Amino acid sequence: MRPWMILLFAAPALGFVPPEHKRIADAGAARALASAGLPWKHGDRAWVKASASPRADGAVWLEARGDDPIAAMPGAKGTPVLVWAGDAKAGDWFTFGDLVAIYGDMREKVACDPAASACRFGKTRSSHARLRELAKNGRNLPGGKTTEEAIAAAAAKVTDADTRGAVAILFRNGNHFSTRGVQRYAEMHRAALASAQKAGQSGDLRWLWAALHQEAAGLHSLTDLFALGHMVVHRHDSGSMARLLSIRDGLVHNAFNKAGATVANLAEPNRKWRAFGDHKLVARVGRRILNPDQGPMAVRAVETALKTVLHAWEAARARRRPDPAPRPFEALRLLPICIQDAQLGRAARMLYPDYADRFRSPGRCKDLDYRRAVEQLVAQPW
Repeated sequence: MRPWMILLFAAPALGFVPPEHKRIADAGAARALASAGLPWKHGDRAWVKASASPRADGAVWLEARGDDPIAAMPGAKGTPVLVWAGDAKAGDWFTFGDLVAIYGDMREKVACDPAASACRFGKTRSSHARLRELAKNGRNLPGGKTTEEAIAAAAAKVTDADTRGAVAILFRNGNHFSTRGVQRYAEMHRAALASAQKAGQSGDLRWLWAALHQEAAGLHSLTDLFALGHMVVHRHDSGSMARLLSIRDGLVHNAFNKAGATVANLAEPNRKWRAFGDHKLVARVGRRILNPDQGPMAVRAVETALKTVLHAWEAARARRRPDPAPRPFEALRLLPICIQDAQLGRAARMLYPDYADRFRSPGRCKDLDYRRAVEQLVAQPW
């Protein structure tokens, strides 16, 4: 199916657009890995490194406006963390934020074989260049005016077999939403923890390199869950018989992302903050920022997740059990688990009365469907 046909019959639903994923994850990695002993080498080459000049390595570090709440976080503008995608013979450097932006929206699987020195995105350099451009801004691509159209246009230009159907991922991305999103993050975080432990036990840092790819795939779903529409909606995959439900899902998702709501998490249950969705990581009215806590909270989640991966590696390297705190799923404590005061517009209230009535009350923060799953995961010990 051609990209324009997919766009005709199904509604894509992005939580944050690629540069927003990238912005969050690059800041979180800079904070988490600043003292992680980079570069991580095996043999005579580095697989993960910090680079003060990422452009010299072909990677891109997004600059933010001075009033961006993420830019104001201590360490968020630190040295970019670059991760190799490829093998010992060929590949390219990507920032960690690139990986988080690409996995989930343009790549479903993590193709890593540490013993063979391989964590690959694709087989061609042109594929890598296009993926990097999408992660950077989703613009400046042939025929692309909106992010969704840009991704479709870019995917149509990619010819290698492993990338040809990448655009279809946007329409079967149920594991970026609600309970399935939490489950996807848990699955990939467990894989990353296991790889980190193997790195510690063996001394082979290629396993830690693979852990970053695995963690990036999980963090795509986790960071999506900081976008309001993804907290609320259970996405029906467009390729199923539930295509009409999928279209409704996308419209509900868009309505909540635009309207915003007040949310809270387990880490600071008495602290309420405003959340929006895609294109609104920093929502402004004039010079006033409506959601100053949303981006920094997502950055803290990425930072916390990466620190638990590092903790698993360090404990295995020291031949000891991990410390009781932080727990392995500590990052989920920062995820919103209830919302209130969702002020949908009149048309949205008429089309989605069940959603609108459930979450519009200003008096009490009402539990999201995945709260129980989050509570069970954060309680798990090592």
